[in-house]
Amino acid sequence: MRRSIFGVIAATLILSSSGAGAAIISNGGFESGLSGWTVSSGTDPQYAPVAIQYGQSSPYPTGAFGEIIPAAPGGGQYGTYFVSDFANQSISQSIVLAAGTTYTVSYNIYAPINGTQNPFDALLQSDSAGSLSPVFQSKSLGAGWTNYSANFFAGAGPYAFSLNFGPLGSGPANAAADFVVDNIDISAAVPEPATWAMMIMGFMGIGFLAYRRRATPTSFRLA
Repeated sequence: MRRSIFGVIAATLILSSSGAGAAIISNGGFESGLSGWTVSSGTDPQYAPVAIQYGQSSPYPTGAFGEIIPAAPGGGQYGTYFVSDFANQSISQSIVLAAGTTYTVSYNIYAPINGTQNPFDALLQSDSAGSLSPVFQSKSLGAGWTNYSANFFAGAGPYAFSLNFGPLGSGPANAAADFVVDNIDISAAVPEPATWAMMIMGFMGIGFLAYRRRATPTSFRLA
């Protein structure tokens, strides 16, 4: 009986920590272009969000207007590029989450140099099932890639993830900053080590009590 109890405990812990299953975000690395994403170009379809290839100097829409963008730290050859000078734009997709569960959302974000040299700034904010990230401003990002990661709690559905882009103070004749985003991922949050320790101690306590209860002889009375 004791081995059975601890076998169940071990299996529960393995399943809890595995994170196995289908990806929550589809095509989060943009290796298939913007397949799986709904693209909103706002009032500027000429410069809609596009997937660009790293390490080359192509013009828009296959590159960042000739600037060579290095590959993101999470790997892959493509990222999505936001570049409009005057329109609010977004990419989004419906996702499947379990209500009452804590998740981790993460992605890489990059501010191209030619964008930060433009006269106006731009902002980008993600929305994970109603949980908004901080607002990123292109000219405030450091050199190279920046990684964003945070936990959020899934309430009642339905759920969606979106990246929302908007220039700041610019117009059709005034260039604004831009962004490249890559390796978007959402997964069930992994408990902290202290939480794991408490869970293991709790399971062990339950198992020990069940074992002692079964091992204690039943009392009887002679007739």
